[in-house]
Amino acid sequence: MTDFQREAEERLTAEPLVQGQVVEALVTGVDDTEKMVTLQIGNQKARLPLREMTWARKPNHKVPYYAAKVTKPSTVLKKHDVILVRLLKTFRETPKVQKRKRPPSRRNKDR
Repeated sequence: MTDFQREAEERLTAEPLVQGQVVEALVTGVDDTEKMVTLQIGNQKARLPLREMTWARKPNHKVPYYAAKVTKPSTVLKKHDVILVRLLKTFRETPKVQKRKRPPSRRNKDR
């Protein structure tokens, strides 16, 4: 466990996490295929989908905001980055990460 993780865990477990609270999080994984970032918040793991991310950028009158839209998390985040996140949900215990279920293959269907 890194010093950051230890300090963050101590700070975040001293008081319960509250929905809407802004906290530091450590990026532990970036998945462009799923458009998802995995985070460590104290002793909790969390997932941050690209659609929930918002960005602040230096104003540039030559590039409109919609042209600078982030489409892959890896263009702005990498493993071991420390970011600020606003908690949309809180959990009493570590949330379980669920993989998306894929629809049954059509290849094997009877015709």
